[in-house]
Amino acid sequence: GQLPPALAQGLFATPRSYNAVIRFSNGSGQSQDDHTGDARGMAVKVMGVGGQKLLNDEQSAGTQDFLMMNSPVFFIRNAADYVVFQKAMSTNAFTAAGWLAGHLFHETAVLLAIQGRKVVNPLASQYWSTTPSKLGTQQMKFSAKPCAGGTFYEQSDTKDRLRENLEAQLATSGACFDFAVQTRTVPADMPIEDPTIEWKEKESPFIPVAKIQIGAQVPEQGEACEIRSFTPWHAIAEHRPLGGISRVRKDVYLEISKMRHQLNGQPRIEP
Repeated sequence: GQLPPALAQGLFATPRSYNAVIRFSNGSGQSQDDHTGDARGMAVKVMGVGGQKLLNDEQSAGTQDFLMMNSPVFFIRNAADYVVFQKAMSTNAFTAAGWLAGHLFHETAVLLAIQGRKVVNPLASQYWSTTPSKLGTQQMKFSAKPCAGGTFYEQSDTKDRLRENLEAQLATSGACFDFAVQTRTVPADMPIEDPTIEWKEKESPFIPVAKIQIGAQVPEQGEACEIRSFTPWHAIAEHRPLGGISRVRKDVYLEISKMRHQLNGQPRIEP
């Protein structure tokens, strides 16, 4: 169907199909039991996207990334806190605990809510960008939600149940997500700079702009996914990430990607 002009911008300006790679991930940097509460992520790398990209050293890359987690809000309020949080996470659990103790109010409540969400199969969860981006002349948040009527394999309950249920489902059937955008219609209630505040759907509903079809397949294991770098800044100008946390993530993701590829002895190349 034809999208309204406000939504038909950037990647969604003309109806067409793209190939994509999708990575499902956990928030924790450590490998842990899937029963342990944690944030779950879904990152979509759309291939064959023309136009100049925002990362200085990858301006000619043919990809557009959309990064999401299983919460409509983020648990860090601003760029300064994000820097402190990243440092805490990369040093050890004690500093991380100290950071949380120092934020025992709004942000910790959000984090605990995220950790309390039970996900048994990554294909059965909804994911949100939490931080805003441009949608051409508009600003948006985006979300991927399992298509209505989907059935999900959830038989495994081992410590690797997320991977096992995902693999079992994709061994015989596919999966499908509706990709939807929420435009910033009431700026006073929809801050750009504080992703802990939810943009209310009653003021601006999520409207589907694309469908993500995942065919039956043998999913790549972690090692193959490690070669790929996902960042909100693999983006065309029409989908520029917005807000202080997005600007900090640009540098953090770049450093992590460079370090990981160096350690693995792999070149950093976008498909």
